Amino acid sequence: MTRHVQPTESVSEAVVKAVSTTEDCRPTALPPLYNAVNPEALDKIFTVTNNETPTRSGQITFQYSDSVVRIRTNGSPTVQASKRSEGSE
Repeated sequence: MTRHVQPTESVSEAVVKAVSTTEDCRPTALPPLYNAVNPEALDKIFTVTNNETPTRSGQITFQYSDSVVRIRTNGSPTVQASKRSEGSE
């Protein structure tokens, strides 16, 4: 699933919401995001300007809860169920 960052939220907030949707749980049921990645650094690296032009290029992939998260230059997180969670169902 790909979740686009809304104008009123940060990239780190979008990550938590995307993972909670993918894992079908409340955001508060997830472990703290800082256990997987520094949320402030994530927001700073993938900040998009008002005209939606990325300030940097690249991507990051990390494990968060039972999901693999990939964030690309545009700041939109892509969340996939990890092999660990797929094998446990």
